[in-house]
Amino acid sequence: MTEEIKDSKPNRNIHTSYVGTFKVDSFSIDENGVASAVLETRTGEKVVKGYNDNAKTLEDAAKSDGEIIVRGVLLGGSKNPHMGVYATGPERITGVVNKVRDNFSSCEEDGRQPYLNAWVGVERGGHRIFRAVVAFGNDALALKDMKEGDRLNAPGRAVHEKREVNGEEKWVEMYRITGVGTFEPADELVVEADDPPPPSPSP
Repeated sequence: MTEEIKDSKPNRNIHTSYVGTFKVDSFSIDENGVASAVLETRTGEKVVKGYNDNAKTLEDAAKSDGEIIVRGVLLGGSKNPHMGVYATGPERITGVVNKVRDNFSSCEEDGRQPYLNAWVGVERGGHRIFRAVVAFGNDALALKDMKEGDRLNAPGRAVHEKREVNGEEKWVEMYRITGVGTFEPADELVVEADDPPPPSPSP
């Protein structure tokens, strides 16, 4: 771990991602060069816009076949809610984990899919952003022997979801793993004294 990595200050921008397929013929570009398209997800239709250079990012995404991950920032408030896209596909999540929880010992008996939930100091440039990270199914099983103090390296996407935190429902920013990850012992374990436990996972 390098010395320059420090805890980051809270970011007011809400970064998130959607998974879905673009609605046929929904892509358009207005007179100001702003691209727009509609992504059909399992929770409904989402308006996605591409500003400046990201108009091309959205155009390429809208032409893709099949399911796609789009990443961006929530914009427009309650009057014009949409995502300002800046990338597609998963990102790499790397960071030291602590507070690891899972249901591996009971999932078969309960008839639930496996999950793993952890608090991770996600390394982003020269900063560490503490986030809950959750994995389900085979993605979780790939991390079955991961323990506190290991460094996670996995594909994932930011999500903004309502979860239970300390007995209360809150909107939280977290990461969902989207493929097989790896882990290895880390040089150090960083534990924040006031870290909340990871939000309770849901499929």
